Amino acid sequence: MDSFLQVTNVYEALREDILEGRLASAERLVTQRLAERAGVSRTPIKEALARLEAEGLVERQGNWGYAVRTITTRDAEDMFESRLVIEVAAARLAAQRASAADIDFVRCRLAESRSLLDAKDLVAFQHASREVHERIVVATGNGILLKMFRQVNDLVLLFGISLLK
Repeated sequence: MDSFLQVTNVYEALREDILEGRLASAERLVTQRLAERAGVSRTPIKEALARLEAEGLVERQGNWGYAVRTITTRDAEDMFESRLVIEVAAARLAAQRASAADIDFVRCRLAESRSLLDAKDLVAFQHASREVHERIVVATGNGILLKMFRQVNDLVLLFGISLLK
């Protein structure tokens, strides 16, 4: 397997573990242990962790490595302010640009989200809710706005999972 593919696979697996709550807030991420679990050398792990650090999902911890980011109250306030700015802009643009398929998807997933909330399946609700919001941003056709949305909402998701635990 080529090196780029290894890094991508490791990155996606670690990101999913963080956003699904399998790696907890403040959990130490030991490169050797992660490499053994993934069946790769430490180099792809280090590259994936650097990418996750750039996205704000992990933090460098002195000389020993990384840990899953802990979201402070101030971080949460900043995230929700940023999310508000991004989503208001996205809603305005999506109202002008959304296709019928976009609108149908949002309506359907919104109904599913309500059912998940009623069933008190909060982790599944968070993911379904994110899909609704993300589809609205996708409907704008603005790739930069989508990238900003995803980064802020990954942090919001991490915060929500941390609260649930």
